[in-house]
Amino acid sequence: MTPAPRGTLVLGAGPAGLAVALGLDGDATVLERRGDVGGLSASLETDGAVLDVGGHSFWTPHPEVRALVLDAVPMVEQRRRAVCQVGDRRIDYPFQRHFGALDAATAARCAAGLASADGGRGAPHLDAFLVGRFGPGIADVFLRPYNRKLWGHDLATLSTDWVGERIASPRPSAGEAGPAARRVPLVEESVVAYPAEGGFGAIFRALAQRLPDVRLRAEVTRVDVVARTVTLADGATLPWRTLVSTLPLTELVARTPAAPADVREAVAGLRAVALRVVAAVVEGPETSDVQRIYVADDRCVAHKVARNHTSSPALRARPRHVIVGEVSTTPDKPPPPGDLAARFVRELVALGEVASPDRVVRTVDLDVRHGYPLPTADRAARVAAVRAWLARHDVHTVGRFGGWAYVNSDACLHEGLLLGRALAADRAGARP
Repeated sequence: MTPAPRGTLVLGAGPAGLAVALGLDGDATVLERRGDVGGLSASLETDGAVLDVGGHSFWTPHPEVRALVLDAVPMVEQRRRAVCQVGDRRIDYPFQRHFGALDAATAARCAAGLASADGGRGAPHLDAFLVGRFGPGIADVFLRPYNRKLWGHDLATLSTDWVGERIASPRPSAGEAGPAARRVPLVEESVVAYPAEGGFGAIFRALAQRLPDVRLRAEVTRVDVVARTVTLADGATLPWRTLVSTLPLTELVARTPAAPADVREAVAGLRAVALRVVAAVVEGPETSDVQRIYVADDRCVAHKVARNHTSSPALRARPRHVIVGEVSTTPDKPPPPGDLAARFVRELVALGEVASPDRVVRTVDLDVRHGYPLPTADRAARVAAVRAWLARHDVHTVGRFGGWAYVNSDACLHEGLLLGRALAADRAGARP
């Protein structure tokens, strides 16, 4: 017989959902539709290699999140090594600091534009910010084409409220590589961490082991905010006193029949970048020192290539390694036709990342419907309207798509812990 759920139901066992339950000292039931925890930060084992769903590493400005993760699993720390592919040349990441390694004419163009840049202050949208902050040379050679490839959307329709945490300054600044009150862009000096054994998902499997009630393959199909119940795909109905959702806001509202027209209109305007995560499992141990390759042009169908077997000695020692590519897709940027994974392999060979197609023992092609929330200009207002209505029914949302914000796993852990502790405090205050 299935035990009765605890008073707080948490939908989703990704970083945010697990952290909410931890913040509640385990007094929650976590429902996860998949057969494993971790969400977008999960890992898969295949053919002797470890495949992360995208490129992952751990860095956080939050001491309590760092302590939580390092206490959960042994971690390996190392300086992050990333490069930008610019035509036939490869330079260190971020581009805006290392363009001097390009040919003299391109480097001079980038330098001249940077010298005349106004800092991007007051830019009304992302496209204007890139030109204003870095000048037309840097913007046109790399940052504009890369961001168009990543977002698959008109950059003049995207906000700039996230750029301070993601786009590095053209010159080193104090604190940019070290602890800060908020996330800072990863740069050449950044030190990142990764589990000593297994993939990035090992962090979240370890955290889930601390919780008494995590239920896998439990997909929620209906949320009744009047009766305070959820219905699962198998027909079971579970009651709740408080509901926390990490589901994409669009999916949560679609499963909530009582949501009024204005709430449905609000989520209808939220946009997301989907991902095809393609991977090649390659014969032989990892020998590269590069963790990330950023490609702005069509030399590679992926905008980001990740070699996660560089992240720990244990992964390097495996007889096979994996190379992962993130391919963003939107209605304005549909996926290219044909076998995407096979194309990715051909491009890896052309880039010199794989010696021969014969070295690839398997390819993987994962369809990730929600990869990155699009930072459209009206996003914040739409999210606030939806959350306000849900909160009136004791429904809270958290996480990358629960908040529709471009946040990493460490921020999801931090937000989840804070929400769980706040709910625990409210519950304690309500007791007689």
